[in-house]
Amino acid sequence: LQDENSYYISEVRACLTVANPEKIYQGMKSSVVMFETVVGHSFKCVSEQSIQLSTHLQLKTMNVQYQAFDFEDDHFG
Repeated sequence: LQDENSYYISEVRACLTVANPEKIYQGMKSSVVMFETVVGHSFKCVSEQSIQLSTHLQLKTMNVQYQAFDFEDDHFG
């Protein structure tokens, strides 16, 4: 989403299917401001972050870099 001059992720959904025995885990986190950055720049975080999507599903990220728009020559801002 865009808010003035910054961009951010406001909702994350995931569905994980585990085989043998099959089990499905689903979750969602919404109405939050995650990974915020200004136009032409990127969000970068090398440390581990954790987002609880449901009681039994957690999303962990590490060493990520996001940028929505305004790439210059295929490089992050």
